[in-house]
Amino acid sequence: MADHLILALETSSSICGAAIIKGRDCLALKEEEIPRKHAEILPLFVESVIYESGEEIKTINAVAVGIGPGSFTGLRIGLGFAKGFAFAQGLPILAVPTIEAMAFGLAKHQPTLGLVPSHGRRIFFQHFSWKDKLPNSASKPTVIDMEYLLNDLDKKATMFQWKCDDFIPKNLDFIAAVPSARWVGLLGSEKYDQLIIDKPYDLEPDYIAPFKVGIGK
Repeated sequence: MADHLILALETSSSICGAAIIKGRDCLALKEEEIPRKHAEILPLFVESVIYESGEEIKTINAVAVGIGPGSFTGLRIGLGFAKGFAFAQGLPILAVPTIEAMAFGLAKHQPTLGLVPSHGRRIFFQHFSWKDKLPNSASKPTVIDMEYLLNDLDKKATMFQWKCDDFIPKNLDFIAAVPSARWVGLLGSEKYDQLIIDKPYDLEPDYIAPFKVGIGK
């Protein structure tokens, strides 16, 4: 694996974060749970991590950004910044799936299911398999009412969640996870060739269409 220098961004949730990654090392990280201020704070965080890393903008090789699913506004802000930065510096973008990056942050557990909140009692969920200590999507991210997911849940699976505590029965064991620019950047580094998008002008966040249950008419 080449030691690419990567600016990583994570804005899919109430957390706003930026990191500088080199190979398998996180050189600098700045993140904070700061709802509805991503557009204001993200440029400052990027400036901070570049300075703290001891690197320069001209040495950055790519921008990794969490593309969702998650907050519509947060994802739009993160990808918009990533596109502007990448265009200005002539860099490619690494489009990193948000839940997969969270799974990578829990690599020692090798979880096979991850949950993050959508809205109301709906959650985003995704299944994973593992190979060479890396998560691979075993299904596309989907949004569903928590009750429907619980009906088909494999309770023996290794599962993680972010801010879904209120929806999960106390008899189920979920590992707590947190979205982070660190994991976006490190997974982007590990899967550089797979995730790289050389011309990302039309790249859109993975918003995920709502899952509907009902009887057709």
